[in-house]
Amino acid sequence: MTNPELNQDAPVAADDRRIEPRFEANGVVVLHVEKVSIPGRLLDVSEHGMRVEHMYAALASGMVLEVERDGTRRTARVIWNRIKNEGVESGFYLL
Repeated sequence: MTNPELNQDAPVAADDRRIEPRFEANGVVVLHVEKVSIPGRLLDVSEHGMRVEHMYAALASGMVLEVERDGTRRTARVIWNRIKNEGVESGFYLL
């Protein structure tokens, strides 16, 4: 069964240096950092990671948190952050 939120035919950024293919994704996620819940928007996914847009600039590389999507929580590590005019993009490695 395929997930309608994933576009499996649309790999992201050909110049991306990641080993795993990434696929455009769409959906709501919640980042749980200690006692703070941060809403976010899923941008793309791979087998072991995801990229999320959110408004919480206090995330730091190396932080471990939980990512909730569709009622399921997964532990993840923040790999990178990019501050943009419209918010923050973060890359996560799923543990």
